Amino acid sequence: MAQHPSTDLQAVLALVDAVGEPVVVLGSDGAAVGANAAARPLLGHGGRSLPAAVITHDGRAQAGPELPWARVLAGEPAVDGQLVGMRTERGIDWRRVSVRPVAVAPASTAVVVTLTPAGAPMHPAEVRFGALFDASPIGMAVVGADGRVRVANPSLAELSGRQVGALRGVELATLVAAEEAELLRTRVRELVDTTEVGAELELRLVRADGEVRWALVHLTRLATMAGDAPELVCQLLDITERRRFEEQLRHVADHDLLTGLLNRRSFEAALSAHCAHVARYGAQGALLVLDIDRFKIVNDSFGHQTGDQLIAEVAALLKERLRATDSLARLGGDEFAALLPYAGAAEAEQVAAALLDAVRAHAVPPGDGARRPVTVSIGIATFDQPDATPAEMLASADLAMFAAKEAGRDRASMAPVASRHGRDVAGRASWVERIESALHEGRFALLAQPVVSLHTGLVAQFELFVRIVDEAELVSPERFLYLAERVDLVGLIDRWVIDRAIDLLEERPHEPFALSVNLAQKSIVSPAVLDLLERRLRQPSFDPRRLVLEVGERSAMASVPATQRFLDLASGLRCSTALDDFGAGLGSLSYLKYLPFDYLKIDGAVVATCATNAVDRTLVSAITAVAGELGKQTIAEATPDQATLDLLRRAGVDYAQGYFVGRPQPLGSVFPTGRPTALVVPS
Repeated sequence: MAQHPSTDLQAVLALVDAVGEPVVVLGSDGAAVGANAAARPLLGHGGRSLPAAVITHDGRAQAGPELPWARVLAGEPAVDGQLVGMRTERGIDWRRVSVRPVAVAPASTAVVVTLTPAGAPMHPAEVRFGALFDASPIGMAVVGADGRVRVANPSLAELSGRQVGALRGVELATLVAAEEAELLRTRVRELVDTTEVGAELELRLVRADGEVRWALVHLTRLATMAGDAPELVCQLLDITERRRFEEQLRHVADHDLLTGLLNRRSFEAALSAHCAHVARYGAQGALLVLDIDRFKIVNDSFGHQTGDQLIAEVAALLKERLRATDSLARLGGDEFAALLPYAGAAEAEQVAAALLDAVRAHAVPPGDGARRPVTVSIGIATFDQPDATPAEMLASADLAMFAAKEAGRDRASMAPVASRHGRDVAGRASWVERIESALHEGRFALLAQPVVSLHTGLVAQFELFVRIVDEAELVSPERFLYLAERVDLVGLIDRWVIDRAIDLLEERPHEPFALSVNLAQKSIVSPAVLDLLERRLRQPSFDPRRLVLEVGERSAMASVPATQRFLDLASGLRCSTALDDFGAGLGSLSYLKYLPFDYLKIDGAVVATCATNAVDRTLVSAITAVAGELGKQTIAEATPDQATLDLLRRAGVDYAQGYFVGRPQPLGSVFPTGRPTALVVPS
């Protein structure tokens, strides 16, 4: 037993007599050496001892060394407020027992036992509640109208890092973080002063050792007799792990997994918020859009793993050179965006120059020992219009970025400052407006490029390419499709092309050629695109296999489950499918058994040099062999000359496409009399 400063026994007994609650002093042998008037009726054996047995709140009997005072005499530091029942002639007398040791002179030990009445004889349900209270794994306390703890259970003591006895009398609000204490006090007062019966809060609990844990705090007002002060039951559940998991989920939902930067959804939310701020308080800030130059060559030549490494390294370089107040995101692929909310045009150009320098000084290890230089192109758009929308700002920065690429890459380009009102369609209207007006006014046109069979030399397919007709100019897709994807217009364009292709096939139901249509990644998951296919192909007047739906390799691999669902739909509609731009890095070979495309279109970068490059020649042969084993047909893109055509034929490639075979032509030229023009490939 811990030693305490010695006290004269008579002084202790004098203090006991002055106390109103029942108090008994026991000597080291367990016999009573003194008791005040309120306690004497509880003593047996002529006033010499406390009962030899008591009943606990859960109905068990305690006797001998289990008794609270016996445990303290045996060395336990103290007992605080244990509920026990003492048998009397009138039944069970319930008491809250507290026991404290005291050292008395000369060199002896005694214990002071306080026996506070616990109220009327307890109902069995109250006994069970007491058992549950103490045994509950959830921290629990009874709190008075003053917000202070009346009694606490062991779980709350463990959660708070304190002793059960030390919690008695402590204000509940002092257990939580200082910033949240007043909120808890307010809720306690509201429950005490109003008819509300419960409240629930998530608060930070501060343990005695300073550790912070998250707790779900549930307060319930107890029913009391008229005139009694209200009491509350407080339950505290440790939810630290749940909060940590939720934070991780929020981070995953808001950030790009590869780079840790904001993802597109989160960045667009930040951009929308800044546009709203500009509309209210005036023009301020700049938007940067960045794209890694010639990324496709790195990705296709050295594999997706090297491409991912490059994206992650560039992301880290960009993050290091931006301020904490700036927002940096990966929009997708090798495209990044940065929102500089407090920068003007001059500062934005300085930031862009610093980013260009940082990336230029970097190099990517492709795995062959050498390191390749890396550059980016940057487009800058300032918030000079108070009513600018997020889509318009992204479009402006995108166009400026493309201007930087067209000017030679590895540079930044500033979007021109101009009013969006009264612009002419030819040059000053935004590309978003030009795309939308082309859709509404029917100013899209199609070109058709032949795909010839290397077995028969005859045209087997025509691939359709979309153009915008703008003042007699045919605007190539390189100038608008990327932006159309950014502002969610690509689905409308793809639906227009699909509709027109099906019209052409219905006009020529018995002719042997097929029409091939390229679809963007967003289109293969677009309900509107899928609904259009189902509606138009439900009862086709032509063989639906003559409609070939092409998906680029990067789009297909971006979400294999989504691609599988699209291919299942296409299979159900009996139309054909092709995997475009396939094979530069052979990164997707393992997916082919899960993705049942009918055609593999060998990437033009491989085809263009296969006649002179042994590695590319091997790739063509490997792809053709794999396709044959899987029952797929191959189409060689960008076939440049006769030598390549001969090599492709010897390698077993089924079809060829490219300028040497036939250039894209307007539909009117390809179908001048309602039938496709004949084309025979040189043998």
